[in-house]
Amino acid sequence: SADFVGLLFAALICSFGAYLVIRYARIELFRPMDEPVIFDRRYRKVYRIYREIYPGWRGLFRVWPTKVAQYDWDLIEAEHHAVLNANTSTISRNHALVFSVRANIEGAHLIDSFTIGSGMQMGETTVPAVWEHIRRFMEENGPHLGRGEEVTSFDRSRNFFAYMRAFMPYGENFKVWWTHQRVLAIMLIVFLPVVLPLLFLAGVFSWLSYVSATPVSWPREVLLALGESVAPDRRIL
Repeated sequence: SADFVGLLFAALICSFGAYLVIRYARIELFRPMDEPVIFDRRYRKVYRIYREIYPGWRGLFRVWPTKVAQYDWDLIEAEHHAVLNANTSTISRNHALVFSVRANIEGAHLIDSFTIGSGMQMGETTVPAVWEHIRRFMEENGPHLGRGEEVTSFDRSRNFFAYMRAFMPYGENFKVWWTHQRVLAIMLIVFLPVVLPLLFLAGVFSWLSYVSATPVSWPREVLLALGESVAPDRRIL
């Protein structure tokens, strides 16, 4: 009957919604503090730490372990991925630098892939620039950092109120929006009763993601393979 079909459809929608909520909550909570990558040009190896995420309903209730992978540099191919996003008002592209790992030097079978850097920070010109920097480091004895560049540091001492200030629409945030995105700022004022609770929840979950993150460290086997000292050694990036 129509009622049964309607109930079934509603149950499927609720089930799919619950799956997405649980999955993304697990992705953000108790995740590794960092997922670092080491490029060792002396031995032409690449090491990375990552969390294995399993798909499907069964994957939601499995342990998502933190793993370490090692690849031969000669088996890695760089790819510039660009995804087009369009809506009723704007069109944009998200760019990513993706490393695909082949099983052997002759074949085309891929055994793994991973992304370098944050998709939020990569752009059309940034992706090839980052790849060229890594390629020069590994193949032409290039520098660790470009001229005038510094390693970005993350303030891990930020508290709950710092996260609220980052998400809530007042102070410096509102000044920036009013200056550069006036329409967005006006809509924010009009729909403030609806938007404010959502931004508050975003700040809370961002803070929970940070405080629940677990520290990572390289296994002894990787440190031994890299040599006596990792930080000042000119062989790794």
